[in-house]
Amino acid sequence: MKLTHWFVLSVCLFLSACVLTDRYDARAFQQLQTLETLSLRFINDAGQSPWDGEQLAQDDRAIRQRFSQAWMLAERLGDELRLDNLTILERSYSRLYTRVLARGKPLTPAQLSLYQQQTQRAWQLAMQGECLRTDSPCRTGGDDAIH
Repeated sequence: MKLTHWFVLSVCLFLSACVLTDRYDARAFQQLQTLETLSLRFINDAGQSPWDGEQLAQDDRAIRQRFSQAWMLAERLGDELRLDNLTILERSYSRLYTRVLARGKPLTPAQLSLYQQQTQRAWQLAMQGECLRTDSPCRTGGDDAIH
């Protein structure tokens, strides 16, 4: 994925968080944290030698299950902004997954580093957007603060 694509993605996520939004939801924030962790695990597993397609498939199932849970929560909350952000994040993950599987061999150290950085930035921006919502403990340095 080109760096410009990630930049545009990042700007969209950040700007979408700046509009009037619903209240902060700790469950939604936790889901974002979990999805970030699972996404980074997938990338790390994609860099392991020997190539383990079964492990990547397990990672993918776990990620897609968590995305499904995040979608259900956002729909239950009636939050279009969360749904839009999840759409962007899920499409980004799907492109990465397709690229990694098409490669069919472990990521190089340079690819591993780049994908880790891009993934961390995207998820951190999503979590920062959640923290901009009303009643967010992130604003007061609570347990959910972004570091």
